[in-house]
Amino acid sequence: SRRPLSVLSPQDKTTRVMEDTIIATTRALAQKKELRIKFQGSHIEADIILPALPENPDAENLSPIRGTADIAALTTRLHN
Repeated sequence: SRRPLSVLSPQDKTTRVMEDTIIATTRALAQKKELRIKFQGSHIEADIILPALPENPDAENLSPIRGTADIAALTTRLHN
């Protein structure tokens, strides 16, 4: 299970919020609320596996991950 935000370091909180935001956006684009999404390095079953977030995420280094998530979401949504 995931640790509560209150016990995470500021950097880990930022990473968690970014992961949660990417996951929510990916599910919304795919139009599948139950879509299982994970980031590399996580040991859970998933429908979509995204690259791990960098240690110091910013707009520039998150862009490729968001693009990968968007492509995966739309592929899932539009796949016959």
